[in-house]
Amino acid sequence: FTSMMFSHSTQSAVFVAFISVVGYFLLVKPDPTTLSLCNTPIHESGSHLLLSDGRRLQYLVSGPSDGFPVLYFHPTSQSRLFTHANILSIAFQLKIRLITIDRPGIGLSSPSPHRKLVDWASDVKQLVDHLKLQSFSVCGHAEGASHALVVAQKLAPQVKRVALLDAVVLPKSVEDNSDLSCWTEGLAGKHLLRFKLAMEYPSLFTILWDVFSGNEYQQFFELNSGPSEQAMFNDQKWKDLISDSLYETFRQGTVGCLQETLLTTNDWGFDLQSVKVPVDVWQGEADDASTTCMARFLSKHIPDSQLFVKQGVGRYSLWEKNAAEILEKLK
Repeated sequence: FTSMMFSHSTQSAVFVAFISVVGYFLLVKPDPTTLSLCNTPIHESGSHLLLSDGRRLQYLVSGPSDGFPVLYFHPTSQSRLFTHANILSIAFQLKIRLITIDRPGIGLSSPSPHRKLVDWASDVKQLVDHLKLQSFSVCGHAEGASHALVVAQKLAPQVKRVALLDAVVLPKSVEDNSDLSCWTEGLAGKHLLRFKLAMEYPSLFTILWDVFSGNEYQQFFELNSGPSEQAMFNDQKWKDLISDSLYETFRQGTVGCLQETLLTTNDWGFDLQSVKVPVDVWQGEADDASTTCMARFLSKHIPDSQLFVKQGVGRYSLWEKNAAEILEKLK
């Protein structure tokens, strides 16, 4: 972002948020016994594909082998292990075959240092060919939404439908951003800080990711989640799932997350009007990491789209409470 995009009050808020983040790390000593490492049951088959350039693409399949395939693209701070605490019952009930994939540099997928957002479509094309999928739908969560859209745009004949969950879209992501002037409304200072640091101070951003990776990051994650997310941590299955997924996220360090944020905040490389696949835009009204303004913008600029705003839920509880409804529409 350029300094012109931030008012004096916004700059002050960013500074206060930064001091709060640093202060948290300096003053709070996390309990190293609270990190759950791989406590989530291995409930389906995990495998990997060697891509044409020699990189590894790791994925996990949950649900019946004859279910309709849905590719789920996780938020930046998660990995292929972030499925759903009740994924098996949901997947078998709906006859959905959920395929979650580690993006480059996250989990067990090889890094791709110079990749562009559009390169993800090539990786996914190789995976769906490997799995012999004739038709499939895609679900992009948070920063995963941009990856879902580029797959829909590039692989349109095979993509049946798209779901975007609490999608992150910023003024520099798209060329026509006149309707995004409200993008900061409802955006928490810590997330505004994250986007700004990723754009202007990537080295400092990487240091902060290092600070909160693993156990420290999980405690920070819990403390900075809204009330709807806090309730999820009372459920041991969800707590284990998120903990295990976070551990995988930072298995290779923080550069993968840094790259993801940079890809989200920069030019996506395609026009939203060129997405011809039907798109469901889902937004949790209580989410402070992406805003209803962003959801309305996407719904307006994607030709065949519908907007669904759910009250009282945030980034993760939107998926927790509405996964069955979201997946049902993707069949």
